[in-house]
Amino acid sequence: MDYIAGFFRLVMGHETAFSPMFDGGTATVGTATVLQESQTPSSQRLDVAPLQAPSANVRQPFGQYCASMGGRSPQSGRPSCTGSTATAHFPSFTPANYGTNVTATPLLHLSWTSPATMSIEVPKGQSNVARYDALTMRAALDDVSASAELTLTVVDGAGHTRSAAVSGLGDALDPLPGSGTLLPKTWLQTVRWPVSQLKQVNTHDIRKILVSTASPSGGVFLSDVAFQSFAAGAGGPSRLPRVSIVGSAAGEGDGTATVTLQLSGRSREPVTAGVQALAGTGTQVANAAQQVVIPPGRLTAQVRIPLIDTVTEATADTVYKVFVVAATNAVVGQDFAHLTVHDDEARP
Repeated sequence: MDYIAGFFRLVMGHETAFSPMFDGGTATVGTATVLQESQTPSSQRLDVAPLQAPSANVRQPFGQYCASMGGRSPQSGRPSCTGSTATAHFPSFTPANYGTNVTATPLLHLSWTSPATMSIEVPKGQSNVARYDALTMRAALDDVSASAELTLTVVDGAGHTRSAAVSGLGDALDPLPGSGTLLPKTWLQTVRWPVSQLKQVNTHDIRKILVSTASPSGGVFLSDVAFQSFAAGAGGPSRLPRVSIVGSAAGEGDGTATVTLQLSGRSREPVTAGVQALAGTGTQVANAAQQVVIPPGRLTAQVRIPLIDTVTEATADTVYKVFVVAATNAVVGQDFAHLTVHDDEARP
Protein backbone atom coordinates (compact mmCIF):
# COMPACT_ATOMS: atom_id res chain seq x y z
CA MET A 1 0.00 0.00 0.00
CA ASP A 2 2.89 2.38 0.73
CA TYR A 3 4.29 1.87 -2.77
CA ILE A 4 0.90 2.32 -4.43
CA ALA A 5 0.18 5.51 -2.51
CA GLY A 6 3.73 6.77 -3.06
CA PHE A 7 3.54 6.16 -6.81
CA PHE A 8 0.38 8.20 -7.28
CA ARG A 9 1.57 10.98 -5.00
CA LEU A 10 4.78 11.15 -7.07
CA VAL A 11 3.18 10.96 -10.53
CA MET A 12 -0.06 12.84 -9.97
CA GLY A 13 0.87 15.03 -7.04
CA HIS A 14 4.45 15.74 -8.16
CA GLU A 15 5.72 15.07 -4.63
CA THR A 16 9.35 14.38 -5.47
CA ALA A 17 10.08 13.22 -1.93
CA PHE A 18 8.78 9.82 -3.09
CA SER A 19 11.25 9.55 -6.01
CA PRO A 20 13.80 7.40 -4.08
CA MET A 21 11.18 4.65 -3.83
CA PHE A 22 11.18 4.20 -7.62
CA ASP A 23 14.60 5.29 -8.93
CA GLY A 24 16.41 2.00 -8.33
CA GLY A 25 18.06 3.16 -5.13
CA THR A 26 18.06 1.51 -1.74
CA ALA A 27 15.22 3.48 -0.15
CA THR A 28 12.64 1.38 1.67
CA VAL A 29 9.27 2.10 3.22
CA GLY A 30 8.42 1.74 6.87
CA THR A 31 7.03 -1.38 8.45
CA ALA A 32 3.34 -2.03 8.97
CA THR A 33 1.50 -3.34 12.00
CA VAL A 34 -0.69 -6.28 11.03
CA LEU A 35 -3.70 -7.06 13.21
CA GLN A 36 -4.73 -10.72 13.05
CA GLU A 37 -8.19 -12.23 13.31
CA SER A 38 -8.59 -15.76 11.97
CA GLN A 39 -10.45 -19.02 12.37
CA THR A 40 -9.78 -22.40 10.79
CA PRO A 41 -12.43 -24.68 9.21
CA SER A 42 -14.58 -26.68 11.61
CA SER A 43 -12.72 -29.88 10.68
CA GLN A 44 -9.57 -28.39 12.25
CA ARG A 45 -11.27 -26.78 15.22
CA LEU A 46 -12.92 -27.69 18.51
CA ASP A 47 -15.41 -24.99 19.46
CA VAL A 48 -15.36 -24.91 23.26
CA ALA A 49 -17.48 -21.78 23.72
CA PRO A 50 -18.49 -19.49 20.82
CA LEU A 51 -19.78 -17.02 23.47
CA GLN A 52 -22.56 -15.82 21.19
CA ALA A 53 -25.39 -16.68 23.59
CA PRO A 54 -25.86 -18.26 27.04
CA SER A 55 -24.66 -21.87 27.15
CA ALA A 56 -24.86 -24.63 29.74
CA ASN A 57 -21.07 -25.10 29.76
CA VAL A 58 -20.31 -21.42 30.48
CA ARG A 59 -20.65 -19.83 33.90
CA GLN A 60 -19.92 -16.13 33.89
CA PRO A 61 -21.01 -13.75 36.69
CA PHE A 62 -19.77 -10.48 35.22
CA GLY A 63 -20.83 -10.10 31.61
CA GLN A 64 -23.70 -9.85 29.16
CA TYR A 65 -24.15 -11.03 25.59
CA CYS A 66 -24.46 -8.32 22.97
CA ALA A 67 -24.46 -7.88 19.20
CA SER A 68 -24.19 -5.20 16.53
CA MET A 69 -24.09 -1.47 17.20
CA GLY A 70 -26.41 1.51 17.49
CA GLY A 71 -29.59 -0.55 17.91
CA ARG A 72 -29.40 -1.93 14.36
CA SER A 73 -30.45 -5.51 15.21
CA PRO A 74 -33.42 -5.49 17.60
CA GLN A 75 -34.52 -8.91 16.32
CA SER A 76 -31.44 -10.48 17.96
CA GLY A 77 -32.90 -9.89 21.42
CA ARG A 78 -29.50 -8.67 22.60
CA PRO A 79 -28.37 -5.17 23.55
CA SER A 80 -25.98 -3.42 21.20
CA CYS A 81 -22.30 -3.81 21.99
CA THR A 82 -21.97 -0.04 21.59
CA GLY A 83 -24.45 2.77 21.19
CA SER A 84 -22.22 4.44 18.60
CA THR A 85 -23.16 4.50 14.93
CA ALA A 86 -19.61 5.34 13.76
CA THR A 87 -18.99 2.14 11.83
CA ALA A 88 -15.39 3.04 10.94
CA HIS A 89 -14.61 3.19 14.67
CA PHE A 90 -15.95 -0.35 15.23
CA PRO A 91 -14.91 -2.59 12.30
CA SER A 92 -16.02 -5.76 14.11
CA PHE A 93 -19.61 -4.51 14.36
CA THR A 94 -19.91 -2.84 10.96
CA PRO A 95 -22.97 -4.34 9.23
CA ALA A 96 -22.57 -6.33 6.04
CA ASN A 97 -23.37 -4.67 2.72
CA TYR A 98 -27.10 -5.05 2.08
CA GLY A 99 -27.42 -6.51 5.56
CA THR A 100 -28.04 -3.35 7.56
CA ASN A 101 -30.05 -5.07 10.29
CA VAL A 102 -28.48 -8.53 10.20
CA THR A 103 -27.00 -9.46 13.59
CA ALA A 104 -23.30 -8.55 13.53
CA THR A 105 -20.68 -10.24 15.71
CA PRO A 106 -22.64 -11.56 18.70
CA LEU A 107 -20.26 -11.95 21.64
CA LEU A 108 -19.78 -11.67 25.39
CA HIS A 109 -19.04 -8.28 26.93
CA LEU A 110 -17.21 -8.65 30.23
CA SER A 111 -17.14 -5.67 32.58
CA TRP A 112 -15.78 -5.62 36.13
CA THR A 113 -14.75 -3.44 39.06
CA SER A 114 -13.81 -6.32 41.39
CA PRO A 115 -12.20 -9.75 40.93
CA ALA A 116 -14.28 -12.27 38.99
CA THR A 117 -13.83 -15.54 37.09
CA MET A 118 -15.65 -17.14 34.17
CA SER A 119 -15.63 -20.94 33.94
CA ILE A 120 -15.90 -22.81 30.62
CA GLU A 121 -16.34 -26.58 30.64
CA VAL A 122 -14.76 -28.47 27.74
CA PRO A 123 -17.48 -30.54 25.99
CA LYS A 124 -17.71 -34.09 27.28
CA GLY A 125 -15.79 -36.62 25.22
CA GLN A 126 -13.59 -33.92 23.66
CA SER A 127 -11.08 -33.28 26.43
CA ASN A 128 -8.14 -34.62 24.38
CA VAL A 129 -6.78 -31.45 22.80
CA ALA A 130 -3.20 -32.64 22.24
CA ARG A 131 -3.64 -32.78 18.46
CA TYR A 132 -4.46 -29.07 18.16
CA ASP A 133 -1.93 -26.27 17.70
CA ALA A 134 -3.34 -23.68 20.07
CA LEU A 135 -6.08 -22.53 22.39
CA THR A 136 -7.53 -19.39 20.82
CA MET A 137 -10.13 -16.73 21.39
CA ARG A 138 -11.00 -13.34 19.94
CA ALA A 139 -10.70 -10.34 22.23
CA ALA A 140 -10.66 -6.54 22.29
CA LEU A 141 -10.90 -3.73 24.81
CA ASP A 142 -14.39 -2.30 24.89
CA ASP A 143 -14.93 1.30 23.84
CA VAL A 144 -14.86 2.74 27.37
CA SER A 145 -11.80 1.01 28.84
CA ALA A 146 -8.29 2.45 28.60
CA SER A 147 -6.74 -0.82 29.76
CA ALA A 148 -7.65 -4.27 31.03
CA GLU A 149 -5.97 -7.58 31.75
CA LEU A 150 -7.24 -11.16 31.90
CA THR A 151 -5.67 -14.45 32.93
CA LEU A 152 -6.37 -17.72 31.12
CA THR A 153 -6.13 -20.97 33.07
CA VAL A 154 -6.54 -24.53 31.78
CA VAL A 155 -7.46 -27.32 34.19
CA ASP A 156 -6.95 -31.03 33.49
CA GLY A 157 -8.84 -34.01 34.87
CA ALA A 158 -6.46 -34.37 37.81
CA GLY A 159 -6.90 -30.74 38.84
CA HIS A 160 -3.51 -29.57 37.57
CA THR A 161 -3.50 -26.03 36.18
CA ARG A 162 -1.50 -23.84 33.84
CA SER A 163 -2.06 -20.07 33.57
CA ALA A 164 -1.01 -17.24 31.28
CA ALA A 165 -1.76 -13.53 31.08
CA VAL A 166 -3.57 -12.52 27.90
CA SER A 167 -1.06 -9.67 27.48
CA GLY A 168 1.68 -12.29 27.25
CA LEU A 169 -0.10 -14.07 24.39
CA GLY A 170 -0.54 -11.12 22.06
CA ASP A 171 -1.62 -7.51 21.66
CA ALA A 172 -5.39 -7.99 21.61
CA LEU A 173 -5.92 -6.02 24.83
CA ASP A 174 -3.41 -3.27 24.01
CA PRO A 175 -5.13 0.07 23.30
CA LEU A 176 -4.94 0.89 19.60
CA PRO A 177 -3.41 4.27 18.69
CA GLY A 178 -5.15 7.44 17.59
CA SER A 179 -7.91 9.77 18.71
CA GLY A 180 -10.93 11.39 17.14
CA THR A 181 -14.08 10.21 15.40
CA LEU A 182 -12.54 7.23 13.57
CA LEU A 183 -9.71 6.36 15.96
CA PRO A 184 -8.83 4.45 18.02
CA LYS A 185 -10.43 1.37 16.52
CA THR A 186 -12.23 -1.24 18.59
CA TRP A 187 -11.15 -4.38 16.76
CA LEU A 188 -11.33 -8.02 17.82
CA GLN A 189 -7.99 -9.81 17.46
CA THR A 190 -7.04 -13.45 17.85
CA VAL A 191 -5.33 -14.49 21.09
CA ARG A 192 -3.29 -17.66 20.58
CA TRP A 193 -1.87 -19.89 23.36
CA PRO A 194 0.15 -22.74 21.81
CA VAL A 195 -0.76 -26.17 23.17
CA SER A 196 2.98 -26.90 23.31
CA GLN A 197 3.21 -24.34 26.12
CA LEU A 198 0.59 -26.06 28.29
CA LYS A 199 3.18 -27.65 30.53
CA GLN A 200 2.31 -29.38 33.82
CA VAL A 201 -1.18 -30.25 32.56
CA ASN A 202 -2.35 -33.31 30.67
CA THR A 203 -3.37 -32.06 27.23
CA HIS A 204 -5.05 -35.41 26.61
CA ASP A 205 -7.54 -34.58 29.38
CA ILE A 206 -8.32 -30.84 29.56
CA ARG A 207 -11.62 -30.36 31.40
CA LYS A 208 -11.99 -26.65 32.02
CA ILE A 209 -10.87 -23.17 30.91
CA LEU A 210 -11.00 -20.27 33.36
CA VAL A 211 -11.01 -16.60 32.35
CA SER A 212 -10.15 -14.42 35.35
CA THR A 213 -9.81 -10.69 35.81
CA ALA A 214 -6.24 -9.53 36.40
CA SER A 215 -6.75 -5.76 36.61
CA PRO A 216 -8.77 -3.78 39.18
CA SER A 217 -11.39 -2.86 36.58
CA GLY A 218 -11.94 -3.10 32.86
CA GLY A 219 -14.15 -4.06 29.98
CA VAL A 220 -13.42 -6.64 27.28
CA PHE A 221 -15.23 -8.15 24.30
CA LEU A 222 -14.69 -11.93 24.01
CA SER A 223 -15.80 -14.62 21.56
CA ASP A 224 -14.89 -17.91 19.91
CA VAL A 225 -12.97 -19.84 22.57
CA ALA A 226 -11.62 -22.84 20.68
CA PHE A 227 -8.75 -25.23 20.12
CA GLN A 228 -7.47 -24.95 16.55
CA SER A 229 -4.89 -26.35 14.15
CA PHE A 230 -3.38 -24.10 11.50
CA ALA A 231 -2.22 -24.79 7.95
CA ALA A 232 -1.24 -21.51 6.32
CA GLY A 233 -1.30 -21.76 2.54
CA ALA A 234 -3.24 -25.02 2.55
CA GLY A 235 -6.48 -23.51 1.30
CA GLY A 236 -8.43 -24.35 -1.81
CA PRO A 237 -11.95 -24.26 -3.22
CA SER A 238 -14.56 -24.41 -0.49
CA ARG A 239 -16.43 -27.68 -0.13
CA LEU A 240 -19.29 -25.95 1.64
CA PRO A 241 -22.68 -25.82 -0.09
CA ARG A 242 -23.90 -22.56 -1.63
CA VAL A 243 -26.93 -20.88 -0.15
CA SER A 244 -29.06 -18.80 -2.53
CA ILE A 245 -32.28 -16.86 -2.19
CA VAL A 246 -35.33 -17.20 -4.47
CA GLY A 247 -37.97 -14.48 -4.67
CA SER A 248 -41.75 -14.54 -5.00
CA ALA A 249 -44.84 -12.37 -5.41
CA ALA A 250 -47.65 -11.55 -3.00
CA GLY A 251 -50.59 -9.25 -2.49
CA GLU A 252 -50.23 -6.31 -0.15
CA GLY A 253 -53.08 -7.58 2.02
CA ASP A 254 -51.64 -11.08 2.40
CA GLY A 255 -49.80 -10.12 5.58
CA THR A 256 -46.58 -11.88 4.58
CA ALA A 257 -44.68 -12.89 1.48
CA THR A 258 -42.57 -16.03 1.30
CA VAL A 259 -39.06 -16.23 -0.12
CA THR A 260 -36.94 -19.36 -0.15
CA LEU A 261 -33.37 -20.16 0.83
CA GLN A 262 -31.91 -23.02 -1.21
CA LEU A 263 -28.73 -25.04 -0.71
CA SER A 264 -26.72 -26.44 -3.60
CA GLY A 265 -26.17 -29.63 -1.60
CA ARG A 266 -27.04 -31.19 1.73
CA SER A 267 -25.03 -30.17 4.78
CA ARG A 268 -24.20 -32.28 7.81
CA GLU A 269 -24.18 -29.09 9.89
CA PRO A 270 -27.00 -26.58 10.35
CA VAL A 271 -26.67 -23.68 7.92
CA THR A 272 -27.54 -20.25 9.29
CA ALA A 273 -27.88 -17.05 7.29
CA GLY A 274 -29.29 -13.57 7.65
CA VAL A 275 -32.15 -12.50 5.39
CA GLN A 276 -32.51 -8.75 4.93
CA ALA A 277 -35.40 -6.90 3.29
CA LEU A 278 -34.52 -3.42 2.07
CA ALA A 279 -37.09 -0.73 1.34
CA GLY A 280 -37.75 2.92 2.02
CA THR A 281 -40.09 4.53 4.53
CA GLY A 282 -43.82 4.38 3.88
CA THR A 283 -43.47 1.27 1.72
CA GLN A 284 -45.10 -2.16 1.81
CA VAL A 285 -41.96 -3.83 3.18
CA ALA A 286 -40.01 -2.67 6.24
CA ASN A 287 -36.24 -2.59 6.53
CA ALA A 288 -35.73 -5.62 8.76
CA ALA A 289 -33.66 -8.78 9.07
CA GLN A 290 -34.09 -12.24 10.51
CA GLN A 291 -31.84 -15.23 11.08
CA VAL A 292 -32.80 -18.40 9.25
CA VAL A 293 -31.60 -21.94 10.01
CA ILE A 294 -31.61 -24.77 7.47
CA PRO A 295 -31.40 -28.01 9.51
CA PRO A 296 -28.84 -30.70 8.62
CA GLY A 297 -29.94 -32.75 5.61
CA ARG A 298 -32.48 -30.19 4.40
CA LEU A 299 -32.10 -28.28 1.15
CA THR A 300 -34.54 -25.40 1.61
CA ALA A 301 -36.10 -23.10 4.19
CA GLN A 302 -39.11 -20.84 3.79
CA VAL A 303 -38.76 -17.27 5.03
CA ARG A 304 -41.79 -15.10 5.70
CA ILE A 305 -41.35 -11.38 5.03
CA PRO A 306 -43.95 -9.17 6.79
CA LEU A 307 -45.95 -6.90 4.49
CA ILE A 308 -47.43 -3.52 5.39
CA ASP A 309 -50.91 -2.77 4.05
CA THR A 310 -50.62 0.88 3.05
CA VAL A 311 -53.47 3.18 2.03
CA THR A 312 -51.53 4.68 -0.86
CA GLU A 313 -52.68 3.59 -4.29
CA ALA A 314 -49.92 2.30 -6.56
CA THR A 315 -50.39 2.24 -10.31
CA ALA A 316 -48.22 -0.85 -10.72
CA ASP A 317 -46.70 -3.68 -8.73
CA THR A 318 -43.77 -2.69 -6.52
CA VAL A 319 -40.56 -4.71 -6.61
CA TYR A 320 -38.29 -4.92 -3.56
CA LYS A 321 -34.94 -6.62 -3.04
CA VAL A 322 -34.33 -9.25 -0.38
CA PHE A 323 -30.77 -10.37 0.40
CA VAL A 324 -29.06 -13.36 2.02
CA VAL A 325 -25.87 -12.46 3.88
CA ALA A 326 -23.52 -13.66 6.63
CA ALA A 327 -23.92 -17.40 6.08
CA THR A 328 -22.44 -19.97 8.47
CA ASN A 329 -21.52 -23.49 7.24
CA ALA A 330 -22.23 -22.37 3.67
CA VAL A 331 -21.01 -19.82 1.14
CA VAL A 332 -23.36 -17.31 -0.44
CA GLY A 333 -24.42 -18.04 -4.02
CA GLN A 334 -27.22 -15.92 -5.51
CA ASP A 335 -27.32 -13.22 -2.86
CA PHE A 336 -30.48 -11.29 -3.75
CA ALA A 337 -33.96 -11.91 -5.07
CA HIS A 338 -36.95 -9.80 -6.07
CA LEU A 339 -40.09 -9.64 -3.98
CA THR A 340 -43.03 -8.32 -6.00
CA VAL A 341 -45.95 -6.83 -4.08
CA HIS A 342 -49.32 -6.12 -5.71
CA ASP A 343 -51.13 -3.10 -4.27
CA ASP A 344 -54.63 -4.00 -3.10
CA GLU A 345 -55.75 -0.38 -3.59
CA ALA A 346 -54.72 -0.46 -7.24
CA ARG A 347 -57.50 -0.17 -9.79
CA PRO A 348 -58.00 -3.27 -11.93
